[in-house]
Amino acid sequence: MFVDDPAKLRMPTSKGPFVVAEALYHTINKTRDEFFVISPYFVPEDYGARFFEQLVDRGVRVCIATNSLASTNNAYVHGAYAEYRERLLAAGVEFLAAR
Repeated sequence: MFVDDPAKLRMPTSKGPFVVAEALYHTINKTRDEFFVISPYFVPEDYGARFFEQLVDRGVRVCIATNSLASTNNAYVHGAYAEYRERLLAAGVEFLAAR
C-alpha cells in the first residue's frame, strides 16, 4: 500500500514527495500488453502524454475512458484534457467517452 503524507496538501503542487504517483508510474511502466485508464477527471499534462506515447511505442495498448463534455460536471477539466486528445490519438491511444 502506498500513501502520500497528508501534509502534502499544504505544499505547492510542484513540490514532492510524490509517493503514490511514483509507485503508480513504476507499476504502469511494467505493463506489457494493455493499460486502461478510467477517470472522469483525466488531464495527462505533457509528462503524462509522453508516458502514454512511450507505452504505445513499446506495443502496449492504451485505452482511456473519460467523460464527454456533455456528461461532465467540470468543463474546465474537460477543456484541459482536450488539449492533449489529438496528440494522444495520433500516437495510437484509444479513447472511450461516457455519453
